[in-house]
Amino acid sequence: MDVLFSFDLAVFVMSWSLSSLQIFRAFRVFRAFRLVARLDVLKELVSAIVAVLPRIGSIMLLFTLVLYIYSVLCTILFGGRLYGDDNIDYFGRLDYSLFTLFQMITLEAWADVSRSVMGYYPWAVFIFLSFLMISSFILYSLVVAVVCDA
Repeated sequence: MDVLFSFDLAVFVMSWSLSSLQIFRAFRVFRAFRLVARLDVLKELVSAIVAVLPRIGSIMLLFTLVLYIYSVLCTILFGGRLYGDDNIDYFGRLDYSLFTLFQMITLEAWADVSRSVMGYYPWAVFIFLSFLMISSFILYSLVVAVVCDA
């Protein structure tokens, strides 16, 4: 039995047998994955992505370690204070620090967070800039380099 046929059959049976639940009908859209098996360009692309997954996993582990180190550092240095006009506790607990630094990695409102913290601690610019350079530029460049190498 062909792999594509069994995949289609499994998707169809699952969506038909669980038709009372609307969400399972949406699984029919996964039949579009058949194109991956039929087009050689997509096959090569998927195999290249699968081949670099171990290296990307190592980069993500390094990325998590950098995020954790800076989260502990920011919790110790900047915790216990409300920042900004909205009195937000960016670094009061470790999970708040993780979330705030992850938000800064995506470059979403990082300037607002850093300016409000630098209102109390002017030297915080060195911590935030080093974190952004390490995370946003170096680690993202590593991911792009690994994918391009494949």
